[in-house]
Amino acid sequence: MIRKYLFLPTPITVVGLGLAVAICMPARADEQDTLNVSIGESFAHDDNLFRLPAGVDPATLGLGKSARGDNIRTDTLSLTADKSYSLQHFHLGASYNNFHFSNYGFLNYNTKNVDGRWNWSLTPNITGVIGAERVQSFNNFADYQNYVRSVRTTDNLHANTEFGSIGALRFVAGVAENTSSSSTRVQQDGDTRTRSGQAGLRYVSAADNSVGYLFRENKVEWTKRGLDPINLYDTDARQTDHELNALWHIASQATLDGAIAHINRHHDTFGVRDYSGTNGRLNINWMPETRVRVVFGARRDYASWWTSTASYTVTDTFNIIPTWQFSEKITLRGRIEQSKRNFFGPVVATTQDDRHDKLNTAQIGLDWTPDRSLVIGTAVEKSRRSTNAPGLDFTDTTTSINAKVLF
Repeated sequence: MIRKYLFLPTPITVVGLGLAVAICMPARADEQDTLNVSIGESFAHDDNLFRLPAGVDPATLGLGKSARGDNIRTDTLSLTADKSYSLQHFHLGASYNNFHFSNYGFLNYNTKNVDGRWNWSLTPNITGVIGAERVQSFNNFADYQNYVRSVRTTDNLHANTEFGSIGALRFVAGVAENTSSSSTRVQQDGDTRTRSGQAGLRYVSAADNSVGYLFRENKVEWTKRGLDPINLYDTDARQTDHELNALWHIASQATLDGAIAHINRHHDTFGVRDYSGTNGRLNINWMPETRVRVVFGARRDYASWWTSTASYTVTDTFNIIPTWQFSEKITLRGRIEQSKRNFFGPVVATTQDDRHDKLNTAQIGLDWTPDRSLVIGTAVEKSRRSTNAPGLDFTDTTTSINAKVLF
């Protein structure tokens, strides 16, 4: 039926967008304002919502329908506030997002994201940041094949300081607490609380290039499960990181930002889940001309993975992100990314090879700003995963259009 593919915005969204366009055009939204408010609406079509292999009918998985794709409408309201007093700067941001699915309404959900930050300074040589964030996001079906609505909430509290009066040498220190939980239990990476402290040195040259060293110690707790001697699920772990980092202006048109860290994770009870290795990241920002920017990125990440066939994953990611502003009002953007993820540390004997995934993603988008109070965008993203694990290959294409009004 045709109606299956229609997007029907809520009355409050239609009225809100109309009023905002009428009100904000003469108001001329300005990023320099202390308070900025925006409302937005986006429409997307995802042709493989559950990330299923070719030929699999969702109805055979108990989903009640055979539709592999869905239309998703997102209503957004956000505000930001920024204010400086002498050497102090304060920031507050908040957003509410409502997601509505046309075919699979049981997945409807909303998110509430907030962030606050105080960039404090006692003197130009003694500075720091105190901040807090809450980010909510949907647990996608690429990794979690339980086909229920599951929203992950991540809270982060952090404070750090940097001070120095010995030439270009700076001392840095910080503490943080990160909690992560899902509305529906996820076996592979359950709810956690991580407390960490770090300290180190940073050298800053006259050209504003820097190199540094950080020692970080982390205490990890899995908060909603007990010790499981059958599946070898632990409740506590400790991790130490030794990190070298650098920020370097290669030339007037390019900047290098990178870090390499040796990590060592030790679980309190089940040492078979322990792992160690080297994380790293490297980003090169290149601006050959004023309106063209290209970011080249590479990174390696270790992460826990709680199954009988794996204890952790190692993911290598490479991407290229070009942006071309070919007029004052139109910007073309893209992203090409490939990631390879390997699963290691099985805790049961198996004759199967370790799992290996490869995910390729390509995206192209266009943003149009007819007025500085209005932004309209569209994008197409194609992704493909190949793996040696049966039943986990997929291809997916998502097309979207969105509008945001600022006032």
